[in-house]
Amino acid sequence: MATTQTAAKARVEDASSAEETFELPGDLPGENDMTRALFGVYDDAEALEVLVEGSIIYLMPWAARDGGVAAFEQDLETFRPSPREFTGDEVRRLLEAHIPRSTSLLATPAWLLTERGDGPKVSWHARCRWNERIEQVADPGPNIREAYRRGLSVGVDYGHGRYYPPEDVVLCAVHDHGEPIVTTVYQPDDVRDLGADHLTECAQCSEPYDPGNQQNCTCCGGPVCPWCRETVA
Repeated sequence: MATTQTAAKARVEDASSAEETFELPGDLPGENDMTRALFGVYDDAEALEVLVEGSIIYLMPWAARDGGVAAFEQDLETFRPSPREFTGDEVRRLLEAHIPRSTSLLATPAWLLTERGDGPKVSWHARCRWNERIEQVADPGPNIREAYRRGLSVGVDYGHGRYYPPEDVVLCAVHDHGEPIVTTVYQPDDVRDLGADHLTECAQCSEPYDPGNQQNCTCCGGPVCPWCRETVA
C-alpha cells in the first residue's frame, strides 16, 4: 500500500504543474452499459485505481470497443502511462482479484490528454492500437491526427483509409455526425495491396507520395517529396 500512496503523491505533484483548468478532450468516448454499471457501484469515484503486479491500472468512466472500458496502465518503475482497454470479462476478473481504490481524474494519467484541436476525432481503440503497434505515449491523439492530416488516401474494407509513410501506418476512419473519427490503426504487409496505384515512389527515399498533391520547392518551384524534401522531377 505504501507504494501506491507514494505513486499517487507523485502523480498529484506532477498534476499540480498542469493548467489550473483541467479540461478533457472533446472527442473522448461517452458511457456504455459497462461503465454505467461499474461506476454505479463505485458512485463516489471519478476513476478506479487498481494495483497489480508491476503497474497500476486506472479504469476510466469512458466506453471502449465492443462494450468494454477505457483504461490507462502505468508502469511502477518508469511511471510511463499507456492507454488500454478492457472487456467486461477482463474488468470482472480484475476486480475479483484486486481491491479498487476510488480516485479523481486529475490523479490519473488523464491530465496528460490534450485538447483535440484541428483534425479528426480519435477513438480510444485507435489510441490503444497506436500505443501497441507504433509508439508508446500517454496520449497518441496528436500523433494520430498529424498522421491522418498528412496521410495518403488508400483503400480499406470499411470507411476510408490514410497511409502515413514515416510510421508505415494505415489509419482507418469513418464519419461520425459528419466528422471523421479514426477507429483503428495498423501497419500493412504491403501498402500496394490497398489500392495505392495512384501513388508514386520517391527515387530518393523510396517512400510513396501522391503526385497529384505535391508540394513545391521554394527555390525552383519544382515538385518535392513531402517526406525527404528532395526534388522528384
